[in-house]
Amino acid sequence: MQFELQVGQNPLAMEISAVVCPCLEGKGLPPGLTNLTAGYELPELSWILSTGEFRGRKGERVLLHTGGRTTALRMLLVGLGKPEKLGIDALRDAIADAMRGMRDIGCTRVAFLLPSREVELHLQDTIAAYVEATHLGLYSFTRYKTGLVESPEDVPTHSDPVLCELHMLAADVDDAGGAEAVRKALELGEAMARAANISKDICNEPSNVMTPRELTKECLAVIGGGDDFVVEVLDETDIRRKRMNLVWAVAKGSKEAPRVVLVSYRGNRDDSRFWGIVGKGVTFDSGGLSLKPSTGMFQMKRDLTGAGVVVGLLDAMRRLRPKINVAGLIVAAENMPDALAFKPGDIYASMSGKTVEIFSTDAEGRMLVADSLTYLQQKLEMHGIITIATLTDAALSAVGPRITPVLGTDRRLVRAIVDAGARCGERFWEMPFEEAYMPRVKSHFADIKTDSPKPPALIAGAMFLREFVNDGTPWLHLDIAGTAASDAVEGTISRGATGVAVRSLLRFLLEDPLAENR
Repeated sequence: MQFELQVGQNPLAMEISAVVCPCLEGKGLPPGLTNLTAGYELPELSWILSTGEFRGRKGERVLLHTGGRTTALRMLLVGLGKPEKLGIDALRDAIADAMRGMRDIGCTRVAFLLPSREVELHLQDTIAAYVEATHLGLYSFTRYKTGLVESPEDVPTHSDPVLCELHMLAADVDDAGGAEAVRKALELGEAMARAANISKDICNEPSNVMTPRELTKECLAVIGGGDDFVVEVLDETDIRRKRMNLVWAVAKGSKEAPRVVLVSYRGNRDDSRFWGIVGKGVTFDSGGLSLKPSTGMFQMKRDLTGAGVVVGLLDAMRRLRPKINVAGLIVAAENMPDALAFKPGDIYASMSGKTVEIFSTDAEGRMLVADSLTYLQQKLEMHGIITIATLTDAALSAVGPRITPVLGTDRRLVRAIVDAGARCGERFWEMPFEEAYMPRVKSHFADIKTDSPKPPALIAGAMFLREFVNDGTPWLHLDIAGTAASDAVEGTISRGATGVAVRSLLRFLLEDPLAENR
């Protein structure tokens, strides 16, 4: 899809499907639109405004047909709500909803007016938000819908939107720093949205397609090679030879072989350290011998969401080429109840040497991430590490489906990810590391055990992972079990995988949260 920012052009004189006009509550038409409509006879618009039928309230939309009086075929008035309550995330949601409406009536060329200057939003952030909102709002996973395409192979990897052309129109771009700043804003918005949609595609695929080996292929296809990337793929033989016994314990109950993929992006060759991002990639989680209930098990194809986030971030690194070093690690396996499957009560020595007692085979994710943390830290020097996983059902119980719990050993990193999330319309909430709960992770027969029989399971899961992070290494953990998928379509959220945390983590990394200490 083509994006273009145009200055000083009247969209009503353009050969386009529709003009989308964001309006503030109680303010009538934006001054810019009033000027653009001067000289055109638009009785429907006059009537809507004079009767008060459209007031600009949040979520309000009115579609008007111009009846051939303008070259543009339609106008869509979009309510943004009260000016004092409008933020970039509310604008993003409003535009995403509007774009779905445009797609549903077959529009292929759309022009957007940027919000009125009465709104105190930075123009660069606004431009990036428009691009994000368009891609996220138009996302749908339809590759297996017969009749829409000839075969699933005909659908591009990142689920391209239907609209093919989008114009954003502004009176000037002075406060955006000129054309170069606008270009960067467009580039950032596109990279963030594409990264999130790639993550969604991976997580929406059925598990009979998205196996550990296929997930590895997707990751390698996304980065596409290049001098800035170093790739290492471990197969089952490598995993066993390196004594990644926790990974092998989870994987050996399935016919699908596990994979560990480490991709190092070096954007700053003057620095030897990396930001490590470790994503759990359980391509299907039956619970193993501690079998999950059948209700909801079909959702367990999305237990690879952490890995999907990492793949999306790597795509953004390839597109933006930022001057930072990022190491993305995905650990992929199935958790199945075969005769070879690991069992409750088993004890395994991890790659780090710590012994782990299996309390429940449905706590497999932390085992995969634990050995991956050890491997990552042996291979590379770290600035800090982020683990992201659908780790515990307790995450949903704790804060619901719209908030992601964050736990970490460095308050600066926690604050930085919370702030980055707020700018992306994603909510993160810090949970406490209460050392009094540590005995619930300890085992009577080994060093630690895979989960605690009592609450707080959310904190216990993170405490288990902390045991595998080197002392002094800043670390934070995102438990996305509650936010990885949605049954609703609302704003930038589409049905199915949400692409949670991809955009927030990208902002977090680009803004270099530990720069003051380097």
